[in-house]
Amino acid sequence: MSSTTLEEPRFPPEIERSIFEYAASFERLDIPTLMRVAQRVRIWVEPILYLTIITTARPGWERFNPPFEELERYSRHVKYLLIWRKTDSAKITAYLMKCAQGLESLAIWYPICQTPWQEFVGSFRDLRRLAVRLSMLPEKKTAEGVGTGVCDFEKEEVFKRITHFELLDLPRTWTSISGLKACTNIEYFGVTDEAEDGQPPQRAEEVVGDLLAHCGFMKVVLVHDPKVEFKSEDERVVFCGMEWYEYLKDFVDQAEGRWNFWDKAEEMVNLRRASRTA
Repeated sequence: MSSTTLEEPRFPPEIERSIFEYAASFERLDIPTLMRVAQRVRIWVEPILYLTIITTARPGWERFNPPFEELERYSRHVKYLLIWRKTDSAKITAYLMKCAQGLESLAIWYPICQTPWQEFVGSFRDLRRLAVRLSMLPEKKTAEGVGTGVCDFEKEEVFKRITHFELLDLPRTWTSISGLKACTNIEYFGVTDEAEDGQPPQRAEEVVGDLLAHCGFMKVVLVHDPKVEFKSEDERVVFCGMEWYEYLKDFVDQAEGRWNFWDKAEEMVNLRRASRTA
């Protein structure tokens, strides 16, 4: 009587890896558990932890905010980065330089004005979505080196590649951002008017009106501030008042390919166009 040796059934390595990567992408909270299965699984799924990073101390978001020291090994895996809280500027710059090559979406809510834009923006070769404050944008200067208050969009190659651009503080006039009319690749534009400098809320209506008049190539212009709303005949204008926690959630939704505010805004614009042509 011969004995039969039963071997443990195994998937081909590429199929096994795809299964674990799918499970990790579906629910990031399960990744620490998956990492205990085997060393090969840890190698596959651990980088997925770092695809989306949000630097915030808000409760409930810890899994998106690992220590900077831990990120250094996996900076090349970071695709979506949201700088939400006050962080050491030099550390942010060093980190951005390490992960810049693979970034696809960057949002800097905390104004790190002392960080020169040119130190890292040139490396963003894959960047398609950008959200920053005016103070971080390159500025045109006179022959004497004096700032003009006009953003120099033509100076940086990154503005020839991005498709989604958000300004996190509203300019006083259209002139300061008039260079956008040359950035025909930017089809989705968002703006927030926090009115922190005492300017009247109607400033948003004036600036957005000029933007629409000069940038016919833009598909969606999103005003996402709960305090700002005005009448506009342009079907591309969409109002989306979001609180901070809604913005954080939406950033993750974008990163993970779920329905997000850009999708909602574009759907609304398409519905308006369909109703007018019906």
